[in-house]
Amino acid sequence: MELIFIARTRDSMMLCASLDKRGGGPYTRQVTEILRGLQNNNQSGHGGPPQKCTIQSDNNMSFHYVIDSGVCFITLTQSKFPKRLVFGFLEDLRDGNNDKLLTAKPFGALAVLFTIFSLFITFQTTTLRFGFDDDSFSLVKSNGEPLQENVVVGGENKWKYTSFSNYNYLPSSKFPILVYFRENQTPIANREEIDIAALQVDNLDGQVHYFPAISNTKQLTDGFNKHGCSHID
Repeated sequence: MELIFIARTRDSMMLCASLDKRGGGPYTRQVTEILRGLQNNNQSGHGGPPQKCTIQSDNNMSFHYVIDSGVCFITLTQSKFPKRLVFGFLEDLRDGNNDKLLTAKPFGALAVLFTIFSLFITFQTTTLRFGFDDDSFSLVKSNGEPLQENVVVGGENKWKYTSFSNYNYLPSSKFPILVYFRENQTPIANREEIDIAALQVDNLDGQVHYFPAISNTKQLTDGFNKHGCSHID
């Protein structure tokens, strides 16, 4: 899997996105077009978009998406990559009665997200890094260069420690797949509400962010604590 994107279908709001290292982010732009098409189809009143689909990108690459609980999960693979491997993990999350398996039930819609990130974690570990400087926490490329602007709210992927109102790990600190934090640095006019119950950690004011747990989370927690980032147990 080359890239992965997670977005809300009703308004195409991007929740998480991997780094498109190709110049200008051509595949990211294609994903934006796909999401807009899904949103328009969803609002047309004609039954909504297909829940599972493959879309050819170019001669060598294809997008595959699955919609589950109002969330669209899109991945980019080589066209020759077996579709059964791309879509199979979703079907494995359900039993013969179409009920969610015990391993998935505690997380609801997040079950798919956790599965995808567990498959994708090796790629992300080689491309992204968390950074701590004197006054700010940041998400940067593995070579230390800044990332593209934040896919959810825009702007730089850098936040003052004093702006933190909470941080945590999903599904838990003992099994960290996602890093969660909430900050009040993002201007109110730019904030986006992520109203997916399984992703909600608290009801505090501020913008929430989710990133794959791409590093030693004990070191990450030590960094948050060292710099006085607010945390609610």
